[in-house]
Amino acid sequence: NKEPGTKAQRKTWGSGATGKQYSTEDYNRLDELFSTYSARLVSAGGYDTQQEYILRLCCRMTMDMEKMLAAGQVDKAQKLNKMIQENLASENLRKKDAKRSFGWTAGRTRWRKRV
Repeated sequence: NKEPGTKAQRKTWGSGATGKQYSTEDYNRLDELFSTYSARLVSAGGYDTQQEYILRLCCRMTMDMEKMLAAGQVDKAQKLNKMIQENLASENLRKKDAKRSFGWTAGRTRWRKRV
């Protein structure tokens, strides 16, 4: 009786919610989502532990949202999407946050972080 996913995937993502164990396809989708969510941060130098936690949480929620949309549960999917956006915003992980987070501008007398 082979377990779904790889040992590394099970360690990284856990086994899923009680009664809704992740399938191999779920683990692969979570890996794809994480790669997508983290790509900009990796190219900018990486991410910290808190950012990784938020990214992985958002990956799980995104996969759940996709399943809800496929099942026609649009209202639940919209609520999850709002939660995803709020979590990404909490760590400045949205694309529109990138310029504010990583940009620097010249001030009158010194360099200051652009907000």
